[in-house]
Amino acid sequence: MIGYIKGKIVFISEDMAIILTSSGVGYEVTVPKPMLIDKNFLKKEQVELYIKTVVREDSIELFGFETMEQKDLFNKLIQVTKLGPKTAINILSKLSPDEFIEAIFNENIIKLTQIPGIGKKTAKRIILELKEKLEKTHGINNLYIKPKRIDNQKYLDVLSALKNLGYKDEEVDSLIKQEIEQEPDLLIEEIIRNILKRLAKKHE
Repeated sequence: MIGYIKGKIVFISEDMAIILTSSGVGYEVTVPKPMLIDKNFLKKEQVELYIKTVVREDSIELFGFETMEQKDLFNKLIQVTKLGPKTAINILSKLSPDEFIEAIFNENIIKLTQIPGIGKKTAKRIILELKEKLEKTHGINNLYIKPKRIDNQKYLDVLSALKNLGYKDEEVDSLIKQEIEQEPDLLIEEIIRNILKRLAKKHE
């Protein structure tokens, strides 16, 4: 299993580079796109890449990274349900390791869905399956976790609507805050609908 390659770049395309090693073998390696427009990287006489080899029934693909941290995040991403290596490399092309970890720790669905091919369901699944793993490897680091702010007027509007439906403050306070923190762009009607569903399940 190939885990590391050192050699000269002899060809690049939109998402991959061919690396010619000292043995005379050229390896086609898919890499994060920012590397392919990084002049400092491309000008190197010798590049060094940490490789993840992905073996399938009909192919063997190499994915290369400048740091072990990138490779480790890639390994974690491809373990997420229904998330393939192409999507994983696309995520790491759009977000730096710190940006990605910050998005996971802060459950920033909006940031993840700005990546082409990542919808809300996929973003939520990535957060659900990776947050605990990243907490184990990176700790709950204040450098990544930002204090969450909620739209106070939206909170009051939702609270007022639910009180008119007969619910007490203590029943819905934390639920309203959770909904607004997790998806701040939701409309008031959508927040109310989500909370009513959660309350109905609680009383089943």
